[in-house]
Amino acid sequence: MSNLLPALPPSRPSSLARRFQRYAFQIAAVVILLLGTVVFVAQTLVTRENLETSNVAALTILSSGLRTELARQADQLGELSASSLVWTAISDTVGREAYLRPYLRTLNANLFSMRVTLLDYRGRFISGAEPEAGLLAEPARQVIARVLAEGKPGSLLLDGDKARLLLFFPVTFPVTADTIGVLVGNIPLNDTLAARARAMDLALGFAVTSGTRALFVHPPTIRNRFGARSERIEHPRFKDLYQFEIALFNTHSYWNDLLKLWLLYLVVAALVLGGVWRLAGLVATYFTNRLKRLILSVRTQSTPISDEGHEDEIGELARTLGESLAAEQARQAELARQIEARTHELALSKELLRSAIDTTGEAFAIFAPDDRLIYCNAEYRALHPSVAGLLEPGVAFTALIDAQREQALHDGARAEDIELALGARRTAHRDSGAVLQAIGQRWIQFIEARTPSGHYVSFCIDLTEQVEARHVAEAATRVKSEFVSNMSHEIRTPLNGIIGMTYLALRADPPPKVRNYLEKIEFSSKHLLGIVNDILDFSKLEANRMQLEHMEFELQQVLGSVHDMMGARKAGKPLELVVDVAADVPRTLVGDPLRITQVLLNYVGNAIKFTEQGEVAVHVGVAARDGDDVLLRFAVSDTGIGIEPAQRQKLFDSFAQADSSITRKYGGTGLGLVICKRLAELMGGEVGVESEPGVGSTFWFTARLGLAAEAQGQLPSPPAQG
Repeated sequence: MSNLLPALPPSRPSSLARRFQRYAFQIAAVVILLLGTVVFVAQTLVTRENLETSNVAALTILSSGLRTELARQADQLGELSASSLVWTAISDTVGREAYLRPYLRTLNANLFSMRVTLLDYRGRFISGAEPEAGLLAEPARQVIARVLAEGKPGSLLLDGDKARLLLFFPVTFPVTADTIGVLVGNIPLNDTLAARARAMDLALGFAVTSGTRALFVHPPTIRNRFGARSERIEHPRFKDLYQFEIALFNTHSYWNDLLKLWLLYLVVAALVLGGVWRLAGLVATYFTNRLKRLILSVRTQSTPISDEGHEDEIGELARTLGESLAAEQARQAELARQIEARTHELALSKELLRSAIDTTGEAFAIFAPDDRLIYCNAEYRALHPSVAGLLEPGVAFTALIDAQREQALHDGARAEDIELALGARRTAHRDSGAVLQAIGQRWIQFIEARTPSGHYVSFCIDLTEQVEARHVAEAATRVKSEFVSNMSHEIRTPLNGIIGMTYLALRADPPPKVRNYLEKIEFSSKHLLGIVNDILDFSKLEANRMQLEHMEFELQQVLGSVHDMMGARKAGKPLELVVDVAADVPRTLVGDPLRITQVLLNYVGNAIKFTEQGEVAVHVGVAARDGDDVLLRFAVSDTGIGIEPAQRQKLFDSFAQADSSITRKYGGTGLGLVICKRLAELMGGEVGVESEPGVGSTFWFTARLGLAAEAQGQLPSPPAQG
């Protein structure tokens, strides 16, 4: 056999190894070059398309939200300028301090950080936020003069370090239709846009422009506004009130990112080619060494192979091999039988599960751990007609969501509404939750749950009847509340007119008899106005429409205003008015100071009304502390007539008083204490009363308030009044 092999030169295997190594390296280089080119071109197109799409979507969402919020702020400012609370405050100093100033302080702590300022007919500051430099400049003064002269709203856009939108609304006295002041809203546009951009997690720049004038650019150092797109912002109904543009742009070119990607790819390609070269060398060396050994063994073989006992060994080997093969065939047959039986059981279980699911009448689907559809019933397909053709096993959940988005956009739905609905579906699917959404004319609740094995189960329940019933109930409640609110406002408007005209008549120095009549009219009107305010607050609480503010305030100012009003209400009674504050009560708190003042004034008013002589005291202490919160206990004690134990149980019920004789002697509607109870519960607290007939009563309530960052030290008590 050695004579049949050619005499190969010793260098032949090394030459073959080098050739194999070179060919392998060349093929790998071509493949990597083609793959890199394809990836680079695809990434370029995808990056550009993603930038365009994300910019359009972000600009649409941002401009729509800004347009809606500015319109809401302007409408709210216009309604406030027409409110009797504003035009009466221009002449009524006491009402301004008691009601308008806390209300404007609350209004100045909204989402847009709009600062509201009230000016009189000469442009002088009356209440609200202190006027900034821009409001005192000549352009703003010209707009204020025009608004006072024409009685029409106006606006002014100011640039500089902070772009601001100033809205001016006239305040008109309804009796004479004269413009007696201006209500100004100051909105910082740059802070607003920056806050919305952070909330949307936008890595983009933006600019606010008016015509050819740039009001604000963020970041201010940007020069190349690559890919800029703009949207006009104006009031949807009053086009001339304000107009400006908002533009979004990329802060850097995407070519920088693509260049970095290409350099990274070159480094990886060099490492891969080096590995291919090394691996090809090792493989070629291995096979050439084997070839060398084979050639050497054939050339040196000279001893023939012995055939003795060869046939017996082959026969034994054949028998053993046959027995092993038969045993393996038997084992395979038994395994096939078991597999067939198990498959039949699984088929029966699967059919039983499907029939059980179909009998529920609800839509059902199950997805694999990799989010691909395994099964869905006919109800699920009927619930998703826009993607019914895609509902086949193996389709990804994200593909279904994308198809629904495209169909909704084709049907004319708004992009932000689509993203909101589909985002809620994705969140519920990922985090195993539930979401209620409108599908056509039906309300469907999507319930997503994850099994221990990692599968996703989706149930869709039709809750149209329940939702419609809830809407009917809410509509009925809303109609009732709106009726009570409208009636209250309709009554308050002429009452404010009566109070205002009485005030003007009293200032005209009338005769004593006429003055007596006017003072009685003023007292009765204010008393009736208080009753109407109680009815309005009660209707808001009944409809769950009472919204509490969350703002920093000084407790000393709240107690000071209550103390001043206590002195005004005692009406010559020999009463000592005391305010006592514990040493550990924080100075600065976070909550709703207006509602705390309302409850305290109600308690103090009742104490003064039912106490002829002695003392009325307000006590404030800390009931509990919990991290950044504190539970304060407010108590108002008196030395009045007291309350019987049987009568205390119904004090905080609606329209209830301790005794019918109380109403005849002291007056009242029975709404004050129930409003106090509801307000205390909204503030995370409760109410109570301790009383002894003939000795006096103590009414208390608790409120959970936040601690401001600078809340340190104790709060001094106001001086007592005799």
